[in-house]
Amino acid sequence: MTAWTTLGNVLTVTKTGLTLTAGTTYYFTVKAVNGASIESLNVTNSNGQFVALGGADTTHPVISAVSSGNISMTGARITWATDEPATSQVEYGLTTSYGASTTADSALVTSHSVDITGLAANTLYHYRVLSVDASANPATGTDNTFTTTNTAAPAISAVRATIITSGVRIAWATDLPSTSQVEYGLTTSYGTSNTANSSLVTSHSMDLTGLAAGTYHYRVKSTASSVESVSADGMFTISGTLPATEMKAYPNPCHLANGKLIKFALADSSGGDVNIYTASGRFVRKLQSGTGASEINWDGLNEAGERVTPGIYLYQLTNSSGNKSTGRLLLK
Repeated sequence: MTAWTTLGNVLTVTKTGLTLTAGTTYYFTVKAVNGASIESLNVTNSNGQFVALGGADTTHPVISAVSSGNISMTGARITWATDEPATSQVEYGLTTSYGASTTADSALVTSHSVDITGLAANTLYHYRVLSVDASANPATGTDNTFTTTNTAAPAISAVRATIITSGVRIAWATDLPSTSQVEYGLTTSYGTSNTANSSLVTSHSMDLTGLAAGTYHYRVKSTASSVESVSADGMFTISGTLPATEMKAYPNPCHLANGKLIKFALADSSGGDVNIYTASGRFVRKLQSGTGASEINWDGLNEAGERVTPGIYLYQLTNSSGNKSTGRLLLK
C-alpha cells in the first residue's frame, strides 16, 4: 500500500512514476484538503476500476501468399494470409495508382478471400491487398496483376460425391464444354489431384480409387478456352469397411466333390485372415495369409482336418488394414 501524497493546490490529479505490473488491477482513493486544512468529508475509492495495461500493440500484420484466381471476363478472387487476425480489403485499377477498392471486410481473420467484380474483359488489372489488425495497425501488400479473360469461364454446378465399390465417384455439370479434374486430400490444402481429362464435356464424372479410410476434402476444376473454374470445397467419407463385392468368397456355390478350393478375395495384396462358421455360428476354421497375398484358399477341411458337410457356412474376411467383410457360402 502506498501512503497519501500531497500534490499541492490543484483541481485535477495526475500521478506518475509508479512501478506497476502489466495486467494487474490497482485500487486508489482520492481526498481533498482546502487552504484552511479542512479535509473533505468523503474519500472517493476507485473500486478497482483502474487497470494498468501492457504496452500498446504497434506490430503490423505480415501479409503473405497473395494470389489471384477464379479469373473470368468480369471478375477475380484475391486470396492472401496474415500472421495475425486482420481485416480484408483490395485496391485495384488499371495502373499502380489503383483508384478503386472493395468494401473493407471488418472480420478479423488470418485467411483472406475477396472477390472483385464489374471488371472489363481481356484487361490487365493491378491490385494490392490491405489488412488492419485489432489495434488498428495497417499492412499493405505489394503490387500484383491479373488479366481478365476474353471468354466466359465455365459455370460449375451440381457437384456431388457418391461412394462406389472401389472408392468414390465425383460428378458435376458445366454450362460450357470443358475439361475435368478433381483435387482431393485430408485438408482444404488437398495435395493430390487425378489426371485431368481433356475431353470437352458438360456432364463430368471421375472416380477416385485406392483411398484409405477417412474424411476427405475435394473440389472440381474445369477449363474451357484456357479459362479455369474451380468449385467450392466438398467432403466425403471413406469408411473402414469395404463392400462385400470387393472382399468375397468364390466360386459360390462351390461343389466339394469336384475337389476345388474355395477362394476368399481380399481386394488387395495386403494379406489377412478369414474365420469360417456354420450357419448356427459354430466355429469351423481360421485361415491366414501374409503380405503379398490377395486371396486365401480353403480346402473344405475344419480345424481337426475333417472334411465339412455340405450346407450354408458364414465367413468373416479381414485384411491387414482392418477392413472387414462378411458373407454366406453354399457348399454342395
